[in-house]
Parts: sequence; C-alpha cells; structure tokens
Amino acid sequence: MSILISHKDRSYTYEEFEVLVGHAIQKLQSLGIGKHKVLIISHIDLQIEDFVWMDAVWINGGRSSFLNQARTEAEIDKLVEEYDPKAIIIDNEIKVRETKSDHEILDGTVYDCKTSGTTGRTTYKFMPFWWLASYRSVHGGRGVTIEQGVDLIRRHLKHKRLIMAEINDSTSEYPPYNWFVVRAMGGHYHIINHGDDPKVEFNRHNCNWTSTYPNALKRVTEKCKPGDIKLEGIQVSGQKCAEELLPKIRQWFDPYVITNNFGSSEGDLYLESVNYKDTPYENFWRLKALPHVAQAELRDGVLWYKHTGSDWYSDGDSAIQHEDGSFEFTARENGDYVLGKEKIKVWVKPTENEVRETVEGIKNVYMVQGPNFTKLLFYSGRPHIEKVVESVQKLQKYKRPSTVYHVNDEIFFIQQKFSRVLLHQTLDTNPELVLMSSEIAV
Repeated sequence: MSILISHKDRSYTYEEFEVLVGHAIQKLQSLGIGKHKVLIISHIDLQIEDFVWMDAVWINGGRSSFLNQARTEAEIDKLVEEYDPKAIIIDNEIKVRETKSDHEILDGTVYDCKTSGTTGRTTYKFMPFWWLASYRSVHGGRGVTIEQGVDLIRRHLKHKRLIMAEINDSTSEYPPYNWFVVRAMGGHYHIINHGDDPKVEFNRHNCNWTSTYPNALKRVTEKCKPGDIKLEGIQVSGQKCAEELLPKIRQWFDPYVITNNFGSSEGDLYLESVNYKDTPYENFWRLKALPHVAQAELRDGVLWYKHTGSDWYSDGDSAIQHEDGSFEFTARENGDYVLGKEKIKVWVKPTENEVRETVEGIKNVYMVQGPNFTKLLFYSGRPHIEKVVESVQKLQKYKRPSTVYHVNDEIFFIQQKFSRVLLHQTLDTNPELVLMSSEIAV
C-alpha cells in the first residue's frame, strides 16, 4: 500500500489516512459543522493531524484556512475577524463560534488561501484554491488552481511518482498547496520541520521534488553538504532568488530542473522560467508567460496579466521586458517597494495607509528601504510614537518596519526633488530632525 503522508519515521498509507479523516468528519458533524469555514491553527512545526483536519473539512463540504502559531496574537485576532470561521481547531480541539453571516462554499474549491505578507494588502485577503481552471471560469472567480501545479510537476517528473519534500515555512501557503497537488497526483507528502535533519529526512523516502521559497532552500544548504541530497526537480517561487543562492541550489541538490515560477494568490501561476543543468544562470530571472494558460504585458512599467476567460489584472509589480519577450522584475528599483531581511518584496502603501487611517493627527508618513535590508518608517504630526508602533504591530510581520522615526516635517522638504528612497540618507545628514525613534521586533 502506498504512503500518502509521513513525518520522520511516522507514516500513513492512503487507506490508513482515510480512516483518520473519517473519524475527524464525525467530530465535525456532531457539532453541526458542514458547509462552513474552519480555521486550523497549527503548531510552529507541521503535524500530520493538520492535514487530517484539512481533508476532513473539505470532504465534509466546508473549506479551511491554515494558520501557524508563529503569528502574533494581534495578527491571529485580525485574521479570525476577517475570515469569520464557523469553527477554530487548535490541538485537535474544535471550538465552535458565532459567525457574522453565512458564507457560500463554491463548487470546485478545496481551500481558502491567505494572500501572503508581501502583497499590497494591509492584512489578509482570502482567495480559493480551485481544483480546475474550468471551475474558476464557471464562477468568474480568481485564485490558484491545483491543476496548474500538477501540470507543472508532471511536465518534468513524467511518469515518476511524486514524493514531495515539504520544507516547513511557518508563514507560507505552500504546505496546503503542495498537499492538494500531491493528493491530485497520487503522490507522497513528506514533512520536514525546522528542527529536523534535512539530510536524513530528504533521503528517508527518497524525495524527488520540492516546491518552496528560496529562504527555505537556503536553510537546508546551511545544515548539510553538497551531495547529501539529490532531487529531480525544484520549483522556486517568491519572485526574487538571491543571486548567490542559485549556484548553491544546483550544487547542493543537483536537480535535473529548477523552475522559477511567479504568480499571485489571486490569479494563479502565470510566468515561468525553466532551467536545466546547462542553462545559463541569467535565464532564471527571465520569466515568460505560460503558453496556453496566461498572457502578460507591460503598461507604463507595471506588469499586467490574464488567464483564459479572465480579465486583465495587476498586482502592481514593476518589470522590464527583454527582446525575447521575457519579463524581469525590477520591484526594488521602484520606491514603492522595500526588501526585508527575507529578501522578498513588500509594497509600502498598506503600511503607510494603516498608519494614516488608524492614528489621528498624522501629517506625512513614508516607509523606505534602509541599510542592510531594514525597513524604516518616517512620520510627522502630533501622535506619540507609541501610537504609531501599536498600529504597525497589528500588521503581518513582513509589512512591519524595523524602526519607526517621529520626525520634523522639514525632513520631507530638504531634498530639491523629493525621493522616498533617499530619506534614510537625509536622516544620516540631518539627525537633529528626528524627534524620537523606536525599534520594532519583526
């Protein structure tokens, strides 16, 4: 019998897992939970039980969203308020709650994805995972399709069975996405948590694929040596991968193929570069629209895209287009974006808008790129700095600045032509304009 899911030496076959899911469904039904939203709050380490509940909610007619306890209390409270679930599952205990309104569960959806911490949203927006693009088209909806993930991996693994290494990233939506891809492909899902030995765990079941963010791969390279792990393929997403990491990925994992994919929680994968062992490194950052799936174009330096049957849409990402038709992101060159220590782009407008809307008396507010991948927030006006700090602490961690500066309004007018990207340099040469500062743990 084939293994469906495993963590370390613990594993369940498809048949054994179905028994666990059946018991979980009975618990849900005994509490009157069916076609409802359910929030699953897991430990920082992924557990097999998290996926039992995910399947149980889905098969029972409902939809779940997944939240890791690495989030702050304020962030969790905000997420619960916005998602408005009928039940919250913590440590295998179901807590039923009153909802503000009834929520329609759309046919063809399997999960409710949270937009990531790098999107242009103040907190979260929930978008469905669809089994097929055809379901999405029928409902005129947006969101990621599991079909797209299956097609991507099948193109490269061919007829080999997928054995997915799930490198746990406590804040991403990859675990549920990869889970449903594995389910659709009849594969094997192996959990690798932060404290696990990657050399042992990748080789325990001969994992042949991983789909994750660059930082997750970076953590693995820091814990093992080149040649310790061999993978057939790696799907890397997250828009930008540090140039120094790409050679390491090839050296450490020796993959047949590395795909750099970019998409949106609201619009599915739409750009890709495919890189084999002899493909020049620069090709990695040159992304092309997926044929027969999506179209992409630049409008005033901003990337727009559409899928079959959808309208044109943009996440506001800046890019350039090369002669071969490929797109390369230039998000950091646009002052509307900053990079944190995770080296992923963060749109500054949600943070600035949150401060303007929740703190009375703000005159000017800008978040800018600081040295060493810090994020600096400058504001002027009457409010005490504690009020501003309290406001930004409620945001997703990627959107929080590293340091908040209460400044004299003059700092915004010293430059002959104002540029937000030069604000931190203005600060260095005019320290007397800072009234108070406060560092923020992110």
